[in-house]
Amino acid sequence: MFTEQHKWLEIKEGKLGCKDCSTVWHLGSKAEKHVHVSKEWIAYLVTPNGSNKTTRQASLRKKIREHDVSKAHGKIQDLLKESVNDSISNLVHKKKNKNIDATIKVFNTVYSLVKHNRPLSDIEGAIELQEKNGEVSCLNTRYSATRIAEHIAKEIKMKIFKNMIEENAKICIIIDEASTVSKKSTLVIYLQCTVQSAPTPVMLFVALKELVSATAEFIVNTLLNTLNDCGFTNEYLKANLIAFCSDGANTMLGRKSGVATKLLEYFPKIIIWNCLNYQLQLSLDDSISEIKQVNHFKLFLDKIYSIYHQSNKNQNKLLENVAKDLEIEIVKIGRVMGPRWTACSLQAATAVWHAYPVLYMHFSHSCSGLAKRLTLISYKTLL
Repeated sequence: MFTEQHKWLEIKEGKLGCKDCSTVWHLGSKAEKHVHVSKEWIAYLVTPNGSNKTTRQASLRKKIREHDVSKAHGKIQDLLKESVNDSISNLVHKKKNKNIDATIKVFNTVYSLVKHNRPLSDIEGAIELQEKNGEVSCLNTRYSATRIAEHIAKEIKMKIFKNMIEENAKICIIIDEASTVSKKSTLVIYLQCTVQSAPTPVMLFVALKELVSATAEFIVNTLLNTLNDCGFTNEYLKANLIAFCSDGANTMLGRKSGVATKLLEYFPKIIIWNCLNYQLQLSLDDSISEIKQVNHFKLFLDKIYSIYHQSNKNQNKLLENVAKDLEIEIVKIGRVMGPRWTACSLQAATAVWHAYPVLYMHFSHSCSGLAKRLTLISYKTLL
């Protein structure tokens, strides 16, 4: 009676199962999981609960009814109805290909956003447009877009590395230690290489790795493990790694136990190169340290930066009151950094020179000491 009422019901070894769900599931590929059917009904493992006959029969009737009205079983029945003029396997593959096509379009959308430097939050509007055009996909949030962008970047990067290995290209490793906003130590790894498709050496970003320890040995192990994960074996590095470049920190270029010294133990033929920009800034710092006026001017610029960087009130006074009256556009006053890039000092000095009248008018009313400094001949000469 039950099998006549439910054509899909079947019994094997004293256990119940769904003939239709089992057939469609096994004809589809293993990755076809968009229809979530109970494994017990697929594998004929449904058994009753209870200690007596009446309870066990009631339990089976309840399970049969719940499966009969379930959404998953309904989808299976719809697939079987649509398969009258087509085989079930072809129907399943069509459904799978449709999902793949929708996913490809989402990947292309994310790639376009990244290529045009658009925020990944724009993915929601782009997917909404695709859905109106008939393409439906669940990958419609900026979180999934972030994972897709990371996946695309990783695949492109690995493809480039694979081509480099096939061409047996010579490479140079460039690293630097930096701190994140959360004060964590990280290692930035770049790679410069020569490939046949490019007339000049190409600079590639490899990875950003968090450093648990800032010792030279740990940095070397992190660097080599990262290169190995990218496909560069130790044999390839011994034959093609020709140079190593970093700043002049003791951890990097120390003679006894620096990163460069330890790399020379693995690759004796590589050339160790100190960053020229870093050396230029250090030479400039050494030169101007003997000129007192320049040091005073540097402290003066840092003082101005602290006044306007840390106080919105002072910024508004400078922009709305003084600068507006004098019809001068304020250039953002930066900070004169230490051993960084020389351009930082130039930008800060240029900003102060551009806003010289505005700063003097403002300091005359709020800070007479700084206004007096601006009138000194030595400051005017330096500017």
